[in-house]
Amino acid sequence: PVLVLGIGCNRGTPLAEIREAVHAFLEEGGFAPESLRALATAELKRDEEGLLAFAEETGLPLRFYSKEVLNAQKIPNPSEAVFRHTGLWGVAEAAVLAEGARLLVEKTKRGNLTLALGVLSLGIPEEALP
Repeated sequence: PVLVLGIGCNRGTPLAEIREAVHAFLEEGGFAPESLRALATAELKRDEEGLLAFAEETGLPLRFYSKEVLNAQKIPNPSEAVFRHTGLWGVAEAAVLAEGARLLVEKTKRGNLTLALGVLSLGIPEEALP
């Protein structure tokens, strides 16, 4: 597994919606769920029940990043609206980059979720990565 999924969501997004959105996102991009290594999001989502349940269901580690770490990332699609509500310029893309992954799929909005996908190099030469 070499992919990292960055997830941002509205408060109270249910597990079923997260599951469906993630599966559709991966399927549309031609990515196998088995290729996921980790989930990443903002520290302010630490108590988000749907996300916690999704991580438990998939067995994937869910990593939380602080505002300082996320805002330090150079993301391609900063959001003024997200910043007004959370103090963050973005969650999904920034969380992928905070994991040390290269952004493969920029943020995609699906209902109550924003998803982004990144690939970890794991020592693989850059030119050999997708």
